[in-house]
Amino acid sequence: MRVADQLKVMKMAVTRNRKHRLVHELGMYFAEKGYVVSLNEYKRALDRPAFLSPKEIVKVMGTYTGAVDWIEKYEPELWELIHQKEDKDPLTELAQAKTGKKNG
Repeated sequence: MRVADQLKVMKMAVTRNRKHRLVHELGMYFAEKGYVVSLNEYKRALDRPAFLSPKEIVKVMGTYTGAVDWIEKYEPELWELIHQKEDKDPLTELAQAKTGKKNG
């Protein structure tokens, strides 16, 4: 068997399951950050998942934007978690509240 034929045999097809796994992991990373990270920021990030390089995302999903679209479409819970507003801490509100007038 020629080398070119061996490479064709070794090439793995991108399955729907692989896409869903990648989208879930990417969505978890975005949820951890609290926003959808741009591609340039993702390339420079040191805390991104090691196996999720931008090259791998493009290889599996076609485009980075396509991966973000899949998160919105197939992972709606993660999408809401990424875009939720941070609730104010009730204890900080109590600490800043003015106390009543002193009788004096």
